[in-house]
Amino acid sequence: MFSKSQTNRGNGRPEARAREHATPPQPSIIGNDMRIAGDLRTSGDVQIDGTVDGDIQSTSLTVGKTAEINGEIVADIVRVWGRVNGRIRGKEVTLLETAQVNGDILHEVLEIARGAAMEGMVKKQTKEDKPVVNLVVKDGEPAGASGSTSKS
Repeated sequence: MFSKSQTNRGNGRPEARAREHATPPQPSIIGNDMRIAGDLRTSGDVQIDGTVDGDIQSTSLTVGKTAEINGEIVADIVRVWGRVNGRIRGKEVTLLETAQVNGDILHEVLEIARGAAMEGMVKKQTKEDKPVVNLVVKDGEPAGASGSTSKS
């Protein structure tokens, strides 16, 4: 009933078989009735129609017409229909007709539609520009800092 050629598909390796059955991840959606206080981090796509008080990091982010983001956005692709209060860093940033951005935009490609409002600095980045590194601070000193004094 089962032949060797059917059961050995994908060279018999588990990772090859897993790729055959893998489906692309579904986008995460934050509805317009949701309010989130905290940072969001994902390697997938996100659509936000509610309010987020915190930083967002994703591959692709869509800020819907009813959305309000109070924090920094870092994503490869950013499409803004709603309100953003904070810095946007992305390879491709698009501000659509109803967008209201109050913060700086660092981008490789920027598109601003007629009707979009933006207040802040706009800076084009190249692929060679290094991203900003956020330091983790412990006891008032950057983690791994040399010459730090110990508390008694």
